[in-house]
Amino acid sequence: MATRLQVWRPDTCGCVIEQTHDPEADPNPVGLSQVLSRCAAHTLLTDQEVWDAVWSFPVGENRRKNLIRNRIFTLHGVEIVSFTFSGTGGARICTIVTSGLTANQRTAAQSWADTNIGVGKVVIT
Repeated sequence: MATRLQVWRPDTCGCVIEQTHDPEADPNPVGLSQVLSRCAAHTLLTDQEVWDAVWSFPVGENRRKNLIRNRIFTLHGVEIVSFTFSGTGGARICTIVTSGLTANQRTAAQSWADTNIGVGKVVIT
């Protein structure tokens, strides 16, 4: 089957990205077609830099948020309450607000994020 295009609006910023994907490929690879519009935080980045900032593994904004969210839920059965990003460009920081984690669980989650995502890329409160 031919590669298809789909519009993606990440929940981590206001960018609008057109992705390529092949629904019959295994695994279903997703790639960048073009950035249709940029949010204020990513306005100075090229299309590829926006894609890397939002999508790349494991440090892209969307990936960071999902990795730590899934880790906290899998280990502790706790959903994150909210997340926000601060900063601009490719160096934005994800702040995760949790409820229901003990201080030790929060510390362990922060340590995991620092080791697996990168120091200073995620802050868990």
